[in-house]
Amino acid sequence: MEKILDPRFQRLDIFKTQVEGPTGKLDQLPTFEVFVLLREGGTYQHEGIVHAPDKEMAFLFAKEQFSRRLTCAG
Repeated sequence: MEKILDPRFQRLDIFKTQVEGPTGKLDQLPTFEVFVLLREGGTYQHEGIVHAPDKEMAFLFAKEQFSRRLTCAG
């Protein structure tokens, strides 16, 4: 496998992480639903999905993808 030069992926050690749960025919990473809370006391809103090997990585990917430009309360 080629070495990944992107520092965001280098610091995550993504290839050393074990996948939680079973994988499908295509050996795809598990899907995690992403909900955001735009302000305290508000309701959670569905933003989309991310594919990640575990819930900690899914949280990092969701923050990067869905709340980079917005302030999130949760």
